[in-house]
Amino acid sequence: ESVRVGGALNIPLTENLRQRFAGYYLERDGYTENLATGNNIDGRSQWGFRSSTQVDFSPNTTADLGLGWYEEDRSRAREAKRLCTADAVLGCSPVSLGFDSPNSYTTILRTLLDGFLPPSVFPNGTDIYAGAPNPRNLRQVAADTDPTFTAEQFFGTLDITHDFGSLTFTSVTGYSWSDTEQNTDWDNADLPFRFGAPITYSVDRDTVVTTDRLLTTDSFTGKNQTWSQELRLSSDFDGFFNFTVGAFYLDSKGSGGFFTWHPAVEVFQRALGRPPETWFVNTATLRSTTEAAALFGQGYFDLSPATTLTLGARYTEEEKFSRSRSIVLSGVVPVIEAGASWDNFTWRVALDHQLTDDNLIYASLSTGFKGGGLNPGNATAPSFEPETVTAFEVGSNNMFFDRTLRANFAGFYYDYADLQLGQRINAGVTTRNADATVWGLEAEFDWRPTDRLQFNMNLSHLNTEIGEFLSIDAANPAQSLVATTPTVAVTLAGNQLPHSPEYKINLGAQYTWDLGGGWESTLRADVLWQDDYFAREYNSATD
Repeated sequence: ESVRVGGALNIPLTENLRQRFAGYYLERDGYTENLATGNNIDGRSQWGFRSSTQVDFSPNTTADLGLGWYEEDRSRAREAKRLCTADAVLGCSPVSLGFDSPNSYTTILRTLLDGFLPPSVFPNGTDIYAGAPNPRNLRQVAADTDPTFTAEQFFGTLDITHDFGSLTFTSVTGYSWSDTEQNTDWDNADLPFRFGAPITYSVDRDTVVTTDRLLTTDSFTGKNQTWSQELRLSSDFDGFFNFTVGAFYLDSKGSGGFFTWHPAVEVFQRALGRPPETWFVNTATLRSTTEAAALFGQGYFDLSPATTLTLGARYTEEEKFSRSRSIVLSGVVPVIEAGASWDNFTWRVALDHQLTDDNLIYASLSTGFKGGGLNPGNATAPSFEPETVTAFEVGSNNMFFDRTLRANFAGFYYDYADLQLGQRINAGVTTRNADATVWGLEAEFDWRPTDRLQFNMNLSHLNTEIGEFLSIDAANPAQSLVATTPTVAVTLAGNQLPHSPEYKINLGAQYTWDLGGGWESTLRADVLWQDDYFAREYNSATD
């Protein structure tokens, strides 16, 4: 069951003052059933509100103020169902997926329970996952607790424009604030295992239980506050040349972490007399900051009435800093401070030619830059490099059959240096750099044979290839079913990038009825097909 309500109200207050309010509310049941709790999970309960105010201070000066709020509180799942083929060495096999529960004999958590609880409470050799159900239906799970997801976000923008005649000055100020907490069952299991006697431990940050059940949870939290300011000056000359120049500044601050509660961790840490802040897996970014500034400019040259040359450039400076700490089966460790800064110059050259009033061809060559960053708490890879790309694109935009059919075609080639790949390792994500190439073809069709009938189709082909890149697969630390020491990095050269289907097709159709009185009704249908793709850059059978 799903209910979505949306609406908007426009209010022309005066000749120079206009107001618009818009909002929506969504309530949807979850598509996944948790057999352990009897509840449907991964539902949605969210609402959003936006206020837009426009003021004409003079015939040449206009201000637009946008304010918005979004809120959600429901059982949205942070991750999908977990699949496992039990393996006596690694817990789950790295080469196949199945509907088993992990084999816990060789896991550190079982070892801790075995070593720090008396045999009367935890008999030696116990497999805590023995008999734990893992439903074969992909829309069913069996977990001790349902996920919870809360999020709040506020955003505001102030856009001020002043027209000097042949020059236009624009100021865009932005602010956003967000806060989220996402909790789930860490082992995603409903364990039939019971301790020989009740034990007392924390099952999450707020709850202490005394029970013979083995309950685990984890929690992701994040807070962020960002200010930005952009200034632009654009020309509108009658001659062959026009331009845009500007400056940009951003200041962002945040914090967050990933935390896991498991009785084995707490039993071990308490036995060693360590303080409560170590009784759970505690990986926290206490503070992170980003400060960025840029200068940019772009010139437009009308080489002829039908041909335009565009030349652009941008210089960017960026600085990042973080204070983080990771406590995993250890005592209290010091806070690690890390920082790095980067700068980069990028450019763009583009040529457009209007063959007819309905047909345009274009080509562009440009470079791009994405700032580097920090891997909080990671001693082996404390930071990662900026990502740069050289991009080439050609295409054609066309209108046919008395402008009822729009047909656009494009081909592109991207050459990435130090592409940023986020790799999930233990309780966090480590970003590393790899070179890669991407090329593809796209076609877009939009046919409107009448004012009320519309058909559309999008086709794409994508080819991705990773360059030389050595990486240890955290999902298969042994690299095989026989453990090796030390772990061996594997080459990913020639592999596909994650989430990159080779082919995609999207078809759509809609018809609109005039109901009278300013009301309309639209019936629309869409179908999307996409090719298989790999979820990770390792391109293994389980990806």
